[in-house]
Amino acid sequence: MSDLEEAFKHIKADGSTSVGSALELLRRRKINVEQIVIVTDKKENTSPKLADVYRKYRQELGIEPNFVIVRVRSLYEGLERGLIDVGGLVMRFDFAGDYYSLPNLLPLVSGRGLIDLVDEIMQTPLTEI
Repeated sequence: MSDLEEAFKHIKADGSTSVGSALELLRRRKINVEQIVIVTDKKENTSPKLADVYRKYRQELGIEPNFVIVRVRSLYEGLERGLIDVGGLVMRFDFAGDYYSLPNLLPLVSGRGLIDLVDEIMQTPLTEI
């Protein structure tokens, strides 16, 4: 089992999604982060709401992390819309693969800032078809 699989083995869906709860913990502990990756299949339906906590986090800590939202088999756009409405920078990926390949996607979208991702894309040579 990989480190990533090990990290996610205890996560189970139960229908009470509070996407803002993790950011609320970071806010309370005054932990600065540059990027937040969210893997979700539904809208949030339990407080604290992510956009509300993000507004407080940004105001209190003076940092504006960017968000990467990986939507798994969902068309709901409310989560990213809420963040954009309060000034958040959001990149969204729609994931339609099987759950076993999801851990392979996460290293591609996490751990790097937007500038690093653009730089890597620009340095990748184009191949002739």
